[in-house]
Amino acid sequence: QQGNEPEHWEKIRSTLGANIRATRLQQNISQERLAEKAGLSRNTIVRAEWGKISLTIERLHDIATALNCSVNNLLVINAQPPQQINWKGGRKSMTH
Repeated sequence: QQGNEPEHWEKIRSTLGANIRATRLQQNISQERLAEKAGLSRNTIVRAEWGKISLTIERLHDIATALNCSVNNLLVINAQPPQQINWKGGRKSMTH
């Protein structure tokens, strides 16, 4: 949790980040490629995926556009448990 913010904000950031990561991996897009398509730094994508930063609505729109999905899809709370994703883009496989 960051500073004096409401507790639910952390869950929102975490959900959004997991959805960005899951959508990116389903499309076999690297963090670098997503950053390039969205006009952001890779560091911003990494921090967003891990729920470490809040995104402006404009940046969220740019990420959704780069992923060819709606902002709505990235904000939906997925009730399913994390699943293993086999990713061959570099580091070890990730769960989301």
